[in-house]
Amino acid sequence: MLKVTALIITFYAFNISVAGAEGNYWFDRAIKQEYFAGQFVTALGAVNRTLYIGANKSFFTLSLPGNKLIDQTAKIEKLPNDEITSILISQGKEEVWISTNGNTYSGKCYRYDLSPCQAQSSFLNNLLKEDENLPKPACCGIETFATEGEQVVEGYFKGNVYLCTQKTQRCKLVYKPTSYYNWAVASLMTGTTAYVATSGDGLIVIDRKTGSAARFPDKDQNYIRAIALDGEDIFFGAGGLYKATVRDFALSSGSALQTRP
Repeated sequence: MLKVTALIITFYAFNISVAGAEGNYWFDRAIKQEYFAGQFVTALGAVNRTLYIGANKSFFTLSLPGNKLIDQTAKIEKLPNDEITSILISQGKEEVWISTNGNTYSGKCYRYDLSPCQAQSSFLNNLLKEDENLPKPACCGIETFATEGEQVVEGYFKGNVYLCTQKTQRCKLVYKPTSYYNWAVASLMTGTTAYVATSGDGLIVIDRKTGSAARFPDKDQNYIRAIALDGEDIFFGAGGLYKATVRDFALSSGSALQTRP
C-alpha cells in the first residue's frame, strides 16, 4: 500500500441504482462465448484486436477479427501450478505485463508477440507513481485501479470505490460494497464511463461526470474476475468468457437513480 502524509478524501453523497430484475443481471446483457466452458477466466487484456486471456493456469490469445484461439502457455515464464491473475497493457511501450498468483507487482514483461522484454521496473509501479499524490484511505491497499486523462477510479481491498481527479487531488466515494467481502477486483475507464467488477456485488457502472452509478448484480455466484475493452466491445472474464458492448451498459442521461438501501 502507498503511504501519504495527509488524507483528504471528500465523502459526497452517492447514488446507486440496482438492476435486479430478470434481464438486468450483468450476464443477461452479455453474450457467453464458446470458449472456456467450465473454466474461470481470471485475467484479460486487449490491444491491436488481440485479446490476451488467463484461464486459471493457462494463457491464450484470441484474434478478434477471426476469433482464432491459440494456447500460448508455453511462451509464458511460469510454474505449472501458477495461476494467471493479471494482464496489463502498456501501449506506449508496446508491452504486456503478465502476473501470477496475485503477485501483480512482480509481473513479467513481454512484447505483443509474447517474446520476453527487459524492463528496469514494473509497468504497474510506474503507473502507480502517476497517482501517488492522490489521497488513500488508511484502512486498506489498492486492489484495482484504472486511469484515463485526469481521472482515476480506485477500488480497495475490503474497501470502497473512489473516483479521483489528479489535478485537484480529490477523491469522491462512488460505491460502498454491500458486504465487507464484495470488494472491487477489476476496472477500466473509457469515454464518460468507468466500469468496476466486484467479488460479489456484480458490475458497477459509473458516470465519470456526476459520480452516479448503477449496479448490475451477479447471479449464482458467477462474478466477474477481469475486464478488457476492444473498441466498443467489453469482454468479461468470469465462469467463462463473455462479450458485450458499451451501449449494453449505458447509463441513461438524467435518469433518476434509486439510493441503495
